[in-house]
Amino acid sequence: MKAPRPQQSGPDNVWGDSIHLNILVACEDATCGAQARTVIARMLPLLPVAAEAHTVTMEFPAFALQVALDQARQPDIVIIAAHGRSPLPETLRQWLESWAAGVHGLTCAMTAVIDRQHQAHPVAVEMMSYLKALAHRNHIDWLEAGRPAFEETGEYREHLSSQATTVSSTLTEIIRTPRPRTWA
Repeated sequence: MKAPRPQQSGPDNVWGDSIHLNILVACEDATCGAQARTVIARMLPLLPVAAEAHTVTMEFPAFALQVALDQARQPDIVIIAAHGRSPLPETLRQWLESWAAGVHGLTCAMTAVIDRQHQAHPVAVEMMSYLKALAHRNHIDWLEAGRPAFEETGEYREHLSSQATTVSSTLTEIIRTPRPRTWA
């Protein structure tokens, strides 16, 4: 696995040969985790250079214990994947608040993947409002997930392509980080 190399200034040298992203998926269950991993798999090829992702997937029930054990790797992107019928566990909300406050000055992004059939559910609406407000309040880029992960359409691919171009400044800042960030 190749670490990002230092970049010279100028638009032609921003991306280098490849990038490495640390992605944390906090999911309600294995089905939601699979949807989030599908979004990641579809996003990576749209980037302007080869991208390797170190993805850690944690289900909500075990989230607090696993985060405590794996705090050495600060995520560049956090994805919350849920059905949208149950609120986020308090331990996850506390971690998100702490993580978001701790990334001050760093470029990070977050998004959420909610089951299509529950997107209008009051709990899902509140969850999305909370996560978007958290991102906005802490100057974290919000990535629109667009359509559900398993929907195959040309329009969805165009949306992802457009999103990849839109968030390239975020990924550029992540790439320019000279060494892996730590949680400390």
